[in-house]
Amino acid sequence: MKIRRKWAYPYRAVDGKDGRIQIQHQACAPAQSQNKLQASLLKELIHKAFSGSGKELVMAALHKHVSQEEREEIRKFLHGDER
Repeated sequence: MKIRRKWAYPYRAVDGKDGRIQIQHQACAPAQSQNKLQASLLKELIHKAFSGSGKELVMAALHKHVSQEEREEIRKFLHGDER
């Protein structure tokens, strides 16, 4: 599954030449890659919420948060049918 990288567009108020405030958009790149961020957040979640057990995280996710179609994709992945 591919996840699109999102870019943040913060605003900055700038005094215009005529005394009015103008809004400028600034595009910002993420501080770290999405893969690194996900790995870091996942590691922290497993440690804090599942006592360090990746298995418990997977079991909790499979219990209520995965559709039948997603289960089939996971099954294929685990059996080496899809890589």
